[in-house]
Amino acid sequence: MDAIMPRSFRSGACMANLARIEFTSLKLVVVCASVGSITHAAPRCNMSTMCASRRLQILEERLGLVLFYRRKSGLELTAAGRVVAEHSLRILYLLDEMVLSAKEAPQPIGEVFENSGRASRGAKKVPSLGTSPAACSMENSLQMSVYT
Repeated sequence: MDAIMPRSFRSGACMANLARIEFTSLKLVVVCASVGSITHAAPRCNMSTMCASRRLQILEERLGLVLFYRRKSGLELTAAGRVVAEHSLRILYLLDEMVLSAKEAPQPIGEVFENSGRASRGAKKVPSLGTSPAACSMENSLQMSVYT
């Protein structure tokens, strides 16, 4: 199972910063890279130019990278920015794919309940990943990334 987990999950490095990256910021990077301008990208991401600029700045700080050269003529991706934009596009695609696949999945029939893992009236059952060490490790990693 460790072989398929991202390096940062296995080593614990950068986990705090990665857990705080928002999908909206990744979308903003992709759109800015595409249109070459924060002014034109911001409305496409449903935010003001000031908010978009601040989001990019925060993302760059969290990653410890400069993603764009800011010029009067617009934005230009740095080498690191190109890598982040490519991965961001894949992440957003996978997120979309996840949602579509989950909507097509059959109804769950597990013994794990929402509401802090206790059975209660009217609680929805959710599927368990199982009790194998690999499944438990994956479940713990998922919980860690969601709650940190």
